[in-house]
Amino acid sequence: MTRAKTARRLVPTIGFALRLGVRTALAGVAALSVTAAGAQTPFSMTGGASGGSSAAPPADAPPAATAPVPLAPLSAAPVATPPALEVPTPAPLPRAGDGGAGGALPFSMGGTQPSPAPGAPAGGGSDAGQSAAQPAAAPGTMPPPVSFGVPGSPAPVAPAPAVSASDARAVAPPRGQPGAIARYVLSRPDTRLTGEIDAVSNVVYISEGEVRQQASFWIGFKNSVVVMPESSRMRVTINGRPVMEVPIRSADAPEPVQVPIPPGVLKVGPNVVRIESSMRHRVDCSIGATYELWADLDPAMTGISFAEGEPAVNGLADLPSIGIDAVGATRIFAVRAGNDDPVAIARQLKAVQALSIAGRFDHPVVATVDSLADVKPAPGVMALVVGTAAEVGQVTDVGTATAATQPVAAFLDDGETGVPTLVLSGPASADVDAALERLSALARRSTALYRTDGQGPWRAPDVPIFTGGESRTLRELGVPTSEFSGRHFKVQFDVGLPPDFYANAYGHADLRLDAAYSPEVKPGSTLTVYVNDQVAIVFNLTAPHGDLLDQRLIRVPMQSFRPGANTIRIEANLNTDSDQQCLPGTTYNAQERFVLFNTSRVVLPVYARIGILPNLAALAASAFPYDLDNDQPLPVYVPGGRSASGAASTLLARLAVSRGQSLPIAAASAAAQFERRSALIVSAAPDIDGSLLRRSGLTSLNNATWINVQPKVGDAPGITRDSYEDVLQQVLGRRQEGEQRQPQAVAAAPPDATAQDDTREIYQRWRDETSGSVGLGRVLQTIVGWTQHQFGLSVDMFDLGFNVDPTIVLPQDTLAVIAQSTVPNTSHAAWTLVTAPTDAALAAGVEGLTAPQTWRTLTGRVDAYQRSAGTIVSFATTNVQYFETVPFSLNNARLIAANWFSMNIVAYAAFLFFATSLLGALTWLMIVFTREDHR
Repeated sequence: MTRAKTARRLVPTIGFALRLGVRTALAGVAALSVTAAGAQTPFSMTGGASGGSSAAPPADAPPAATAPVPLAPLSAAPVATPPALEVPTPAPLPRAGDGGAGGALPFSMGGTQPSPAPGAPAGGGSDAGQSAAQPAAAPGTMPPPVSFGVPGSPAPVAPAPAVSASDARAVAPPRGQPGAIARYVLSRPDTRLTGEIDAVSNVVYISEGEVRQQASFWIGFKNSVVVMPESSRMRVTINGRPVMEVPIRSADAPEPVQVPIPPGVLKVGPNVVRIESSMRHRVDCSIGATYELWADLDPAMTGISFAEGEPAVNGLADLPSIGIDAVGATRIFAVRAGNDDPVAIARQLKAVQALSIAGRFDHPVVATVDSLADVKPAPGVMALVVGTAAEVGQVTDVGTATAATQPVAAFLDDGETGVPTLVLSGPASADVDAALERLSALARRSTALYRTDGQGPWRAPDVPIFTGGESRTLRELGVPTSEFSGRHFKVQFDVGLPPDFYANAYGHADLRLDAAYSPEVKPGSTLTVYVNDQVAIVFNLTAPHGDLLDQRLIRVPMQSFRPGANTIRIEANLNTDSDQQCLPGTTYNAQERFVLFNTSRVVLPVYARIGILPNLAALAASAFPYDLDNDQPLPVYVPGGRSASGAASTLLARLAVSRGQSLPIAAASAAAQFERRSALIVSAAPDIDGSLLRRSGLTSLNNATWINVQPKVGDAPGITRDSYEDVLQQVLGRRQEGEQRQPQAVAAAPPDATAQDDTREIYQRWRDETSGSVGLGRVLQTIVGWTQHQFGLSVDMFDLGFNVDPTIVLPQDTLAVIAQSTVPNTSHAAWTLVTAPTDAALAAGVEGLTAPQTWRTLTGRVDAYQRSAGTIVSFATTNVQYFETVPFSLNNARLIAANWFSMNIVAYAAFLFFATSLLGALTWLMIVFTREDHR
């Protein structure tokens, strides 16, 4: 019996050993075949490509660019479409980077690729010529469907031939020289592409002088070490036309890559640059492993260069070509000219608003300097001088002769600084105002030309505003039809809502999905819809043999929607038997498992609309409520004077961009001037009167613990190395304290103590530690938890609306604060206050607050900007003021009541009790009087 039991125990072990041996043998064969080809193996953890015996560049070499190796053009497989749907066939893509010598290429849009024709040129001219020969996309049309399939043959992928170091590297020209990056394309400094597929799009404006030159596209990135370079690609398209495709193999450090842009791709005006990534894991086939895939784009290495250098800005029409800097900001340096009086500050505020709209700047940042010598030339940098001819003459001599006789609104070159300088001047103050009006007229024409009604700020694509009852397809929202062969599919798009949106407690949006998944996908796979990074709904894929979803209705709750731009993301987790086995070479495959058609439709119903104050989310959406009073100027109070005028200008420029037009403003010299009116207050905390702080709900601001660093203007927000070091030291300190503690003496246990079960004592101890209350409090907490679990009712829902807003206690690492409060005895007047401990912190804090990725997250009545993480900590309010924004209608009143009762459940229950009691009383009275009449 003992031998039989032993044999039975050994059978699973022997089977596992045999399977492990087979896997090891297959992996060895693959490794030997790839090694014989003389290239990097698919499972190399170095992240770089071996260059044979090529010598490495010296350590002190300047930044270099890798010259991509041209690949054969990709063939396109027709996209499977549902009945009555016609989807265009994808166009071939030019390729650069690793490639096979025949058979299947590492990144395929279809099946097996044809071998290159004998005698085909190996240089980049062939690819460039093919790209140039492709017709440009018709205006108003979407790019063709994108396929993210990769070859599925388990055979090893043939590597690209080795390239010598001299052929692979080209010295990147220094800034300011011909060939250097003149136009950055990433709108934020922390752009990261994650998962198996991801993409980012931005708009780049090109001037007429730049279009005439030979341009090149540069890209630099660093990726996770687990990314398989043989089957992972980074692709770039401009205006829907392919420009670049390179392998993702920069695990050690970012390495710039340069390719020439074919003639005819760039156009005068806005150009849409789209960067797509497709990544596969080296060794893991699970869905969880897809979260280990990432590629960080380096903003300083990603952009467009021109062979003859960046041309000078010749006129106001070239204003959008100022572009952005390496962190996504357009820096406007306002040079002091004349006195620091409210009139001069008001002119500066008006000028930066019109300038930001005419230049279509998504993140304008204004700083005040003393002279033009303080401004250094760089991409995304310009100077602004506003004043009379006499005042401008104290700063520069350029243009003063013309400004002495007539109004001037033009870019002037002093021949020394090399910085584009916009001068708004004239002989007298009235002429300066006339020059400002010229710039404002240009801003209005720019808005009419590039931004239609019902769209948000300039983005790629523009964000449509859903006012209720609209329906748009994914094609109209900028999403192409996508086939997918991996495990974790995702795509996202933006929808906009007006500032008076009031339906976040009831109702739903409809997503009518056109999609399909193959029989390979197992039941239990899921499709998840996120709204602003919050899970809205999970849809299960249950068909055992695949399914075609034809306008399948998925109802998305509107709880996470907010005024302004809302990001909706659709993700699909696809489970298959082959991924569970994960044999060598199967981390990538060619068989598409999932497809999302751009005929899918987003439908938003008619929802409630009413104004709410305070509401920072509405302010960020369209400068609400200041956009309601166009007949009178908005008082802007800057008690800090010129030292805080840069931060005030940055905030006004951001509000103008969000609104799409300038706000009429007037500089206030005292708080008494806006006692019963809306106002904008911007200054450091020591310069603001305590009564203004108290009325804004910041009573404890003077005693707050602000961040104890002096930030530099232009520092990119986010977690720094110092933050990680501080956390590491805290962890190590706690560990040392634990090691130094002496173990407590344990009393001698009775002989039968080991047989006792102490589960009850352990349970009681954990219950006491986690409950946080005793006695009656624990009973109430248990009842509340059971009610929330059974019925979804929380304590917040039982708020009667009579609570007083608590005092704001700022987190310790707060850099700046923005707060909004209502003005008593007014219908829709509001004060918005922005402050920080110092002028330097105010400038850096407002820059972080107005960054697009932060600005769209404002909400509540008080928001604190955290410099350590670049995020917002919001404080909501229970005392709000409602006011009408649309003409009265019974349907809108009904929807408003539905949303209000959904948020105030106690009032709803009281209303039901009163209504039923009244109905019962009336019924009783009717019965009584009816009986008396009958008698």
